[in-house]
Amino acid sequence: MPTKQLTFSMKEYDRGGFVSVAEVAKKTSLSLATIYKEIESGRMVAYSLCGKYVLKPADVERWALININKVIGVPKNAGKQRAKMSA
Repeated sequence: MPTKQLTFSMKEYDRGGFVSVAEVAKKTSLSLATIYKEIESGRMVAYSLCGKYVLKPADVERWALININKVIGVPKNAGKQRAKMSA
């Protein structure tokens, strides 16, 4: 089963500013609803700017390193399953 890959990279957002929820959703291949759910639960750090959520690219990368497999549903033993299938 193919798994989603995280494509969000700080190199693309070196301007030192914020990114929108839509940009994060596009770069991580997750839905807007998923991103908002992560923000509302407190797992993803976001700031309110003019009534909209904005995120720091560094915060998104940190969140992704910790939580992306939980969000996209990759089983913890996915590597072991692949090894069994190839043997």
